[in-house]
Amino acid sequence: MAFLSTSLQKGVASVAKKFNKPVITIYGSLGKEYEDVFRVGINTVMPIIHQVDSLERILAAGYDSLYKPSRNISRLIRINI
Repeated sequence: MAFLSTSLQKGVASVAKKFNKPVITIYGSLGKEYEDVFRVGINTVMPIIHQVDSLERILAAGYDSLYKPSRNISRLIRINI
């Protein structure tokens, strides 16, 4: 798990579990081992980078890249997923 420290992920998942809440995470991009986060209690992951591109273009598209998965998450919450 190269995204966040394992202890941080476990801590967030542990608190969420106490309150019976899901944990949805937004990552820049997903590496080969991204599914490891599910073992510590993360429910789902949403990437914001979907293709290889230059850093300049990725940063320029930052707002839209973060907005779209955030909007999709809010839609899921509204339908009680």
